[in-house]
Amino acid sequence: MSKTVLVMIGHRKRSGKDVFAGLLKDKLAEYKLKTEIISFGEPIKIAVSKARGISLEELNELKDTTDSEVRNDIDNFSMYMKESNPDIWINIVKENINKLISDNVDVIVITDFRLLEEFKKLSEFEPVTIKIAREFPESDLTTETQLDEYPYDITIDNGLDRTLDDLKEASEEVAGLVETLLVNKHIQADDKDWLVSRYK
Repeated sequence: MSKTVLVMIGHRKRSGKDVFAGLLKDKLAEYKLKTEIISFGEPIKIAVSKARGISLEELNELKDTTDSEVRNDIDNFSMYMKESNPDIWINIVKENINKLISDNVDVIVITDFRLLEEFKKLSEFEPVTIKIAREFPESDLTTETQLDEYPYDITIDNGLDRTLDDLKEASEEVAGLVETLLVNKHIQADDKDWLVSRYK
């Protein structure tokens, strides 16, 4: 296969983005597609975990519990680094994408697409954007709300009445789309838009 498909999953925290990414990777493996999952936040968390002297796994566990100090460390470090280079985390991800492409990875999945600037900076890769939709309380955080009205290619309902089986079924459909994009090497941007629209 001659190209790599980039998938960007958004957008709010605790909507099921990571779970869906894992399910999608499993389904893509059935097509024998080499898939890598990455995120904008991972290099930030790696740096904070090293500063705290704990493993990345321990940091993730603390971040997702009531330890707000850990989440504050992550947010503060991210903002501190962006003061000197606003695109630092996007550039790191872009470098990672190019490396994975050179390593002949078929599909790259980003699990924390939250800002419009991220899409703009990665638009050269013609990403497929996916929204994992779930009901959320009001928020004034830009990272939580900026993409509320963004026209995602695919929207997957993961509301509180949905089950893991529903998410698995959605991952099967998206895997089929991605495999089609890869097999049909001649597909251009307009054709991609048409294929994606079938999964809306």
